[in-house]
Amino acid sequence: MLLGPRDGRRLTAAARLASVGIEFSVSTVVGLLGGQWLDKKLGSAPYLMLVGLILGIIAGGRSLIVAARKANAPSKKQDD
Repeated sequence: MLLGPRDGRRLTAAARLASVGIEFSVSTVVGLLGGQWLDKKLGSAPYLMLVGLILGIIAGGRSLIVAARKANAPSKKQDD
């Protein structure tokens, strides 16, 4: 066996944290493009693009916080 039980958990946590950057980028780009699309449909440029960008950044930040809390949860259990 190459990985022990602790190594497998660490690898899973590392993979989860590595995906956070992708989630943050994707949510920001989706918000930006969604806002641009709505601006074209409604003729309200650049306001909805900015709203979409801000909402995308907030969503990405939320996923970052959730992932950080999940990553820290096992270490709290080990400290007890």
